[in-house]
Amino acid sequence: EPEATRGMMMMMAGCLRRTTGALSSAKDDERESSFEGPPSYSDLFPEIALTVNGRKRSLRPPSRELSLGDYLRECEGLTGTKLSCREGGCGACTVLLERKGRFVPVNSCLRPLAACDGDDVKTIEGLDHAVQSKIVDKDATQCGFCTPGCAMALASALDNGEQVEDALDGNLCRCTGFRRIFDAGRAVLVDLEDLVLEPTKGPPKLRMRTEAQVKRALALHDDDNAVRKKWYRPRTLAAAVEALAKGQATIFGAGTAKGVEKYYDGTAIDRKPFSSSSSSGGGTTIVDVSRVEEMLGVDEERWGAAAPLREILEFCGAQEGQVWDSVHAHLKRVAHNQVRSVGTLGGNLGLAKKYPEFASDVSLLLHGMEATADVYDVGKGTLLTNVPIDDFVSPKEETTQQQTLLVAVRLIKPDDDVSSPTTTKFFSQKVAQRRQNSHAIVNLAVKFHVDDDEKIITKAVICYGGVAKGVLRAGAAEAALAGSRLGDHDALLAAMAALDDVEARVDPEIDAHRAEFRRQLIKRLLYKVMLRLFHSSSSLSRAAVEFVRPISRGRWNVRGASDATLYPVSQSYHKLSAAAQTTGAAKYTDDLAKPEATLHGAFVLATAIGTLAAVTTTTMTGATGGATTTTTIAAGGSGATTTTTTTT
Repeated sequence: EPEATRGMMMMMAGCLRRTTGALSSAKDDERESSFEGPPSYSDLFPEIALTVNGRKRSLRPPSRELSLGDYLRECEGLTGTKLSCREGGCGACTVLLERKGRFVPVNSCLRPLAACDGDDVKTIEGLDHAVQSKIVDKDATQCGFCTPGCAMALASALDNGEQVEDALDGNLCRCTGFRRIFDAGRAVLVDLEDLVLEPTKGPPKLRMRTEAQVKRALALHDDDNAVRKKWYRPRTLAAAVEALAKGQATIFGAGTAKGVEKYYDGTAIDRKPFSSSSSSGGGTTIVDVSRVEEMLGVDEERWGAAAPLREILEFCGAQEGQVWDSVHAHLKRVAHNQVRSVGTLGGNLGLAKKYPEFASDVSLLLHGMEATADVYDVGKGTLLTNVPIDDFVSPKEETTQQQTLLVAVRLIKPDDDVSSPTTTKFFSQKVAQRRQNSHAIVNLAVKFHVDDDEKIITKAVICYGGVAKGVLRAGAAEAALAGSRLGDHDALLAAMAALDDVEARVDPEIDAHRAEFRRQLIKRLLYKVMLRLFHSSSSLSRAAVEFVRPISRGRWNVRGASDATLYPVSQSYHKLSAAAQTTGAAKYTDDLAKPEATLHGAFVLATAIGTLAAVTTTTMTGATGGATTTTTIAAGGSGATTTTTTTT
């Protein structure tokens, strides 16, 4: 069987076999987990520990294929967490993880259970929030399959002070529509004292492990229970480098790259090995860098490689200035809430490094901002600082994952690289199939140094992506604009003409048929940026303004529903199953308990293309001592059959 099929069969049928035994001993045991033993990499963690809805769990090391979502459903019986797309696109699997004193939404289908050591997890069964009753009141459910995920995302957004209509960019509803779901979220805001989502009251706290204890690896078992991988979660850069130096290793940040595996083969840790600096993949050793101290933190000058995109987004939103506003607006269009909650800066850049055809918006922004990178050379044992971001993402020489580790990205603070009266202006654009949660068809980042007194562009940086592998610089267009006055028509025409080479630079592997389309997009995006930088004509002002979708509004009017004399005719009733859907109690076919010895099947791909010779079917009658009939139907439409009956 193909490895992917074997892994799926194991995951659905075998996780109970290997995990329930360990779970049973911890099911009602609230004892403090202890991790004794000498601080040696040769030792393996005997268990992982996490909190689920306020109850601590101690588990044997799980299989690498077992996701948090599958564990919650198959082993904990918490079937309110739904699994649908299994690639982080629909949001039905959304659960909440505690991060820095608050709960944030994540895709449980993407997160390996092995990465949840020390996590505090809340599922829909453990949620007690006003938005659940408002979903019922506003009749915001139909089939209800997406409802638990929507409720989790809304609860987190409301309690974290976020916009209701931004909360569901990672959740899909195909039958109710978002109108009433948004209404339910806004209804909560009317009564602020209803906001009750807090960290679980009095949960047993997991002890933070010491660096010596963390050095021990977590053994991951394959379906034959043989140890195939080791999982390290170091807390210092020195420990991470030591683990990476032990052989073929996968750098792990959050594992969200598994969601794009259908585009970029090999991005999931539960699939075939590959060697890369990306955040997911194969390898004999997994090094989880999400808690390495030197790789965390976000400020005006430095973004840690292990910092979640959510933290970077929130930081930019809290800053003042045109540059930060532009970066914040663009980052809001990267992935969605659930992915940004845990997906890391280094993981995104690592994906762009391994798969240069990936038009990374994060990489584009950093190229446009002229950022540099701090990169640790594992082979040489040295930390390289101020490496141009392009030299890391698109190295001139082939490197392997064991050789380099991105530690942080360094930024030039706005206006720090210019002297008064020159200021920095930064703009970015993105064209995609959807406003949210969609890869860029093309994207553009532009930075100008502008002399405010003379109204002259003293320097121009123009970068674009989605055309070839990696981010490209428009050097000729930059030269045409540098030194020109704002509104200089000839300089603008020269810059636009310089972009005619975009079509020739389109990589056939990216798009062999729409090169002209991409060239025109890049030119139009630059034109829009120039209008935003300076426009003297009122007729062009609308084109210069970035469109921001207003808060949606709607009205519901049912004829006769307010005439009480007609009741119960025309009287509105809440759906009886709505409460069960919003609490995770509603059961769907896949939520039903599987009987003992359930047979699982999976599609497999043929290893060769050929002609079907015959179809053989076997029918057994009776549990024991019955007759077995085997029928072979020949191919070719002849209808010839051969039947053999055997009594056993």
